[in-house]
Amino acid sequence: ILNRYSLHTVARLMEKSLLEQNLDIGSTKEHCSNLAKEQDITVTEKKLDGASWIEQMNNWQDNKACLVISYRYEGPNIHQGKWTEMGIYDGKQVYSLKRDSQASAVLEKWNELLMDDSILKVVADSKTLYTLLLNEGKSLAGIDLDLSLAAYLLDPGRSNYSATELIREYVSDPLTLTVGQEAYLLQKLAKKLVENLAEQNLERLLHEIEEPLSLVLAKMEKTGIAVDQKLLFEYGQELENKILQLEREIYDLAGSKFNINSPQQLGKVLFEELGLPPLKKTKTGYSTSAETLEELHSEHPIIEKILEYRLLVKLNSTYVKGISNQLIEGRIHTTYQQTVTATGRLSSVEPNLQNIPIRMEEGRKLRKIFKPTKENWLLLSADYSQIELRILAHYSRDPLLCESFVQGEDVHSRTASEVFGVPMEQVTPEMRRKAKAVNFGLIYGLTDYGLGRDLSISRKEAKYYITKYFERYSGVQRYLEEVVQNTKEKGEVRTLLNRLRKIPELNHSNRITRQFGERVAKNTPIQGTAADIMKIAMLRVASNLKEDEADILLQVHDELLLQVKPDSLDRVANIVVDSMENAYSLSVPLVVDCKVGKNWYEMEPYKIYK
Repeated sequence: ILNRYSLHTVARLMEKSLLEQNLDIGSTKEHCSNLAKEQDITVTEKKLDGASWIEQMNNWQDNKACLVISYRYEGPNIHQGKWTEMGIYDGKQVYSLKRDSQASAVLEKWNELLMDDSILKVVADSKTLYTLLLNEGKSLAGIDLDLSLAAYLLDPGRSNYSATELIREYVSDPLTLTVGQEAYLLQKLAKKLVENLAEQNLERLLHEIEEPLSLVLAKMEKTGIAVDQKLLFEYGQELENKILQLEREIYDLAGSKFNINSPQQLGKVLFEELGLPPLKKTKTGYSTSAETLEELHSEHPIIEKILEYRLLVKLNSTYVKGISNQLIEGRIHTTYQQTVTATGRLSSVEPNLQNIPIRMEEGRKLRKIFKPTKENWLLLSADYSQIELRILAHYSRDPLLCESFVQGEDVHSRTASEVFGVPMEQVTPEMRRKAKAVNFGLIYGLTDYGLGRDLSISRKEAKYYITKYFERYSGVQRYLEEVVQNTKEKGEVRTLLNRLRKIPELNHSNRITRQFGERVAKNTPIQGTAADIMKIAMLRVASNLKEDEADILLQVHDELLLQVKPDSLDRVANIVVDSMENAYSLSVPLVVDCKVGKNWYEMEPYKIYK
C-alpha cells in the first residue's frame, strides 16, 4: 500500500475507516472541555430506541455528563428554522438523535437536558442552536465550550468557523460525515482548542464575555424590532422619486442618457465626454469607485449628483426592499455575527443595521421606520461618547488628552485650540471639524494624504495639522510609535481584555502591505477594546434589567437601543447608564449619552440624574 499511495492518502483512508467502523477516543476527566485525555477505548455509533433513549438521558443527568453536541437544521433562516438531527458524544459513545423518528417523550427529555445547566455542553456556534430552541419556546444552558468562538479568538482572520469547517483538518470531506461522527471529531478539536486558549491566555475572554454574550444576542435577535410598514412604503416611494429626479439631472449635466450603474458607461461619460482627469484604471476601464469620485468632487457638479444617486439606490435596494422581504409578522430579526470582524466588533446581516448611512439626512430618515415591538413603549438609545478617544487617552496617558476627558471638555474643541493656537472660546466650527478629523483619523492611521482628501485640503496643510497635533499631544505620538514597534517584535497585538490579533503584514517585504500592518497595529487595541467594553456593558445591562420593563433590541457601533415601558424609563435609563459607564475602569471616565423617542429617528436627549 505504501508503494502505491502517498502517506497523506493512506492517512485519509485510515481516518475514513476509523469513522466508518471504530472510533479511538479518550474518556472524560474533571472538565467537559478535557474530553479525550485519558486511556483510549473503542466504540461504535450506538443505536437506541425510545425507551433506551430516555434511560440513557436519565443516566447522563444522574452522572452530570459532559456532552459534545453537533446539529443540523432546516428552514428559510435560523429565525424560522428548527433542528432536525443532533449528534452526541459523551466521552464513551457516539449517538445520532433524529427528530422525526423520535417520540415526543424522548424529545421532551432531550429538551430538558439542553436546559439543564449541570449538564455541560461543547458545541460549535451555540447562538444558532439557542436560536433554534427559542423558536420552539425552549432554552439552552450549560455551555462549557463554544468551539466556533474559541477558534475565532485564536485566529480572528479566518472566514468560516462552522463545525464543518473546523473539523476539516481531521477529515478530507466533512460533508460526508453523520452528525454523530461530526460530534466525535468536535471533541478532538475541543482538546486542541482548550490547550491553545490556555497558552494564549484567552480563557476569560471566551468564558466570561463571548460565550455568555452569544445567548444575550440570541434573545435580542428573537425579540427583533418592529417596523412601521406604512412609513417604510412611503419612504421607498420618496426615494424612488428622488432617484428619478437625480437621473434627469445627471443626464442633463452629461448631455446624454446612459446607464449610471454601469462603471464602463459612467467612466466613458466622465473621463472621455466630460474630460475629467482619470485618477485610476481597472482591468475593464476607468475606476469609478466612491473613493475616486470623492477625489473628483470639485471637478464637476455631476460628481455630487452621482454620489447622492448611489446612496439613494443603496438605501432603496438594500434597506427598503431588503427589509420588506425580511419582515416576519411586522418585525425584522437581524442576525448578529460574533466571528466576522478581526477587531472583535459585532456585525449584523439580514439586514445589516451597522451600515445604515446616517451621515446624510436621507440615511438618518430610514431610522424613522423602526419602533418598539410593544404597544406604547418607548425607544431608549444609550451611546458611548467618544469611547475610542477615551481608550486612546488611557493607552497613551497623554496629559492634555486625559485632562480634557477628566474635566469634561469638548475634546475636539480642545484639540482645535491646541493645534490652531487659539483660546477654546475662539474655536470656530470649521476649526473643530478639522480637529475632529485629526483626532479620529490618527486612531485609524490616517496619513497626510488621507486627511487632506477627507477635509478637501492640500496635503501640505494636512501635514501641518498632524505635525502641530503631535507637538501638543506628544504622548499620543509616542504610544502610536511604540505600539507599532512592539507589534513588529511580537507579531501580534492585544486589547486591554487580551483579545489577540496577529499582524504578519508588519514584516512584509511590500511597503504598502507594511503600511497597512502599521494602521492595523495602531487601531486594533483601541477599536478592539471598545468592542470588548461594549460586550461587557451588554452583559451587565441584560443581567440588571427586568423582562417586564425593558428589552435590548439592537447594538450598533457604540450604541445600545432598548425598548422601555414608559413608567420604568427613569429606572431603566439609570441602570443602563450605570452598567455601561462602569463596564470597565479606564484612567479617564466613560460617558454615556441617552436619547428617548417613539422611533429611532425622532429622539430627544434624556438627562440622567445620578
